[in-house]
Amino acid sequence: MSDLLYRTRLRWRESHGAGLAAHEGVRVDLYSRPPVLESLWRLIDLDYAPGVGVAYYQLALGSQTDMSSEQMRECLRYLRAVALAARTAADVGAALLPQEGEA
Repeated sequence: MSDLLYRTRLRWRESHGAGLAAHEGVRVDLYSRPPVLESLWRLIDLDYAPGVGVAYYQLALGSQTDMSSEQMRECLRYLRAVALAARTAADVGAALLPQEGEA
């Protein structure tokens, strides 16, 4: 599928120990479970991609379950925070680099 469909996505797979957070042109690879849906014990799979109508999670001993509206809002809040933090880190890093003409 096109990247345009996944402009906003939160994906986590426990079996891979990896996932991704993508929002507003920022993509961050995840190597630990994102701090969302923390009340769900033994979360093994999470996929939130509102552009294609995907919003589910799976627990270790269960089947895929659709997220509630509040759970989707929690994922979006997290993605917004990740995008802001990544942009801020990039801006700070750029400010620390020597400017052209400086040595």
